[in-house]
Amino acid sequence: MEWETRNEEFIKWNALGRQFLEEKDLYKALACFTWALEIDPENPGAWNNKACVLGELAESEASEGGEAKELLEEALEYCERAIQLDPEDGEIWSNKGKILLLMGKKEEGLDCYDHSTLIDPDNPQLWLLRGLAYESNEYFANALRYYNKAVELEPGLREAWMRKYYLHARWDEQFDMLKCMDMLQEIDARRMGEEEEKKRYYSLNREDRMKLLEMLEKIERALEGRAAGERVEAVR
Repeated sequence: MEWETRNEEFIKWNALGRQFLEEKDLYKALACFTWALEIDPENPGAWNNKACVLGELAESEASEGGEAKELLEEALEYCERAIQLDPEDGEIWSNKGKILLLMGKKEEGLDCYDHSTLIDPDNPQLWLLRGLAYESNEYFANALRYYNKAVELEPGLREAWMRKYYLHARWDEQFDMLKCMDMLQEIDARRMGEEEEKKRYYSLNREDRMKLLEMLEKIERALEGRAAGERVEAVR
């Protein structure tokens, strides 16, 4: 979801953070979203975006044998604050569910995914994420039902068709596997144009990006050096 704001500076930093998140440059994404939060602390998207990055960093730490507990606890705090600001946003609830699953709180996490589609039932991405959460916890029949809902809402949702294919393969359902493969081939034929549209949607012009990158170096240094609880002074 895109949260409404008229603050052009926030919009630019949020866009740059999304670009870094897409590129998996998590620490730069974290710095961008942290600065966006400084600019607009009442924007639920700013809190949720930072929670997303912290969750990804925690996953990365865990996969490398590091300590993810503190990162997850912080991410959960950001999710809770986002929910306080906007309790009716399904994306925030879905992200909270992911964080809780990473913390080993399966039932609470799945409940959050359930709630996300309850309050935003027409969002195919939330049904896909719910399906992925259930599949990862080996509730395969539930997962298939949620993937079916996702493609009902958005027939071109590639990842949902791919997950459907794997589930049908698990059960050796050849006819359904072929149907999924046909859809995947059709989607792939249109994918190039869709990717270009996505790039245009989140793109910054070169001049704006270069200016923000210059500021980002200063912000990262300020964030590294500040004491706990201290507000970063505006970088100009």
